[in-house]
Amino acid sequence: MNYSKVLNHYNTTGNFNSLRSLAFKTYHELLNKEVELAFILEKTIYNYSITEYYNDIYRKNIADNNSSVRMFMRTKSLKKTETTNEERQQNIFKNKYSAYVRHMKYNLKVEGETSLRRKLLSGEVMPDRVLKMHPSSYHTKNDVKKPEKFKSDKDIPDGILKCPKCKSYKTEYVELFTRKADEASTKKCYCFVCGKRWRFS
Repeated sequence: MNYSKVLNHYNTTGNFNSLRSLAFKTYHELLNKEVELAFILEKTIYNYSITEYYNDIYRKNIADNNSSVRMFMRTKSLKKTETTNEERQQNIFKNKYSAYVRHMKYNLKVEGETSLRRKLLSGEVMPDRVLKMHPSSYHTKNDVKKPEKFKSDKDIPDGILKCPKCKSYKTEYVELFTRKADEASTKKCYCFVCGKRWRFS
């Protein structure tokens, strides 16, 4: 599979081509320039977003009974009177797709012996199965980078969080997506002064 051919594919097919092309380029860089792996991963996220989008429509009952995936994707053929509603629907889908793209991008940046990135590159996990896995199985706790040790308190920069134990601002936090992409992330925090660890969502 050729890199330029894939980009040409995004530029000539469907809606959201610029957004999809950007996601593909991001995964291509994170996955050691493996073109096929990045392409399948992006395509999986796109198809999964469509499925979730229509599941939401069904649950919320916000669409007509005659709506379909093809009608949604062919926005250029719609009448001008339907443009406002269609644009709103596109924005909902775009936000959902973007959330899954960011979710996967973050998890691919985590490095370690059992990280998701290594599993994909080694073939242990297939890219079309990633979104069916629970986020907690992407990598182990040991893969999350621990805070570096500083020689003295003067070397530690002030963080944005205040330690609930010693009231110091010499803190650091790591943001983890342990649930679905459209849900709030979990922040794991650490205080360099007293060693307290805590978390919040």
